[in-house]
Amino acid sequence: MPLSCRLAGECQNFVNIIVKDHKYHPVDGVDDANWLACELEVSVPPFRGSLNADLTTSDFEMFLQELKEFIKGERREVVFLTLEDNLNIRLIMSSKGDIEVKGVISETGDSTKLHFSFDTDSTFIDKLISELKTIVKRFPRIQK
Repeated sequence: MPLSCRLAGECQNFVNIIVKDHKYHPVDGVDDANWLACELEVSVPPFRGSLNADLTTSDFEMFLQELKEFIKGERREVVFLTLEDNLNIRLIMSSKGDIEVKGVISETGDSTKLHFSFDTDSTFIDKLISELKTIVKRFPRIQK
């Protein structure tokens, strides 16, 4: 059963990552074991789109760790970068606690890109952290 994590904002703005399963079956080595088949969805009305992308378990682990620090106020900015550059998300917290989301979504190797931005708040980040924990638990990074 697929898992998902959603970074939401107001007015139906969101980025949703649906993790379908491991990319490779059977897994052939440590590198293959850490690739996940995903679907990326972005909604910034009036625009909405989705695409399939392969992300790594490390992408999710690093983002989760940075978000935990971000929500505690230990950092003012976090970035979710994917190895194949399909999705880049930057969260920036203002001195008042407002959170701006800026991002880019694109096909691997394609020059066509959708740039987006919207505002969110810490309640949406708390939910995202919970969803990321579930993904990281189900799809842990495999090492030697």
